[in-house]
Amino acid sequence: ATLVALGSWLLILYPRLNNKLKISKIYFSHIANAYENNKHTGVEDLQKVTEEEYKTDLASQILENSIIAKKKYKYIQVFIFAFIAQIITLLLVILGTI
Repeated sequence: ATLVALGSWLLILYPRLNNKLKISKIYFSHIANAYENNKHTGVEDLQKVTEEEYKTDLASQILENSIIAKKKYKYIQVFIFAFIAQIITLLLVILGTI
């Protein structure tokens, strides 16, 4: 139970920064990687994004965030179950029934 709880906890906390969608103009990691050494160009490029491009990019990011949130919710459920199992086991050990 301890390993399951620890593993699920790490999956909950570990950020997934490898957005596999096309290069995004609103995803922070893509922006940072593309313009870290040339912020002026980054500002110019971001100002050129059309409303339609922005809407498409935003929809893609909403979808990606939804998928990540669903996975993290499952990991939280596993963590809670394993944590409760640990607490019960610990209480049984303390009470001397195991």
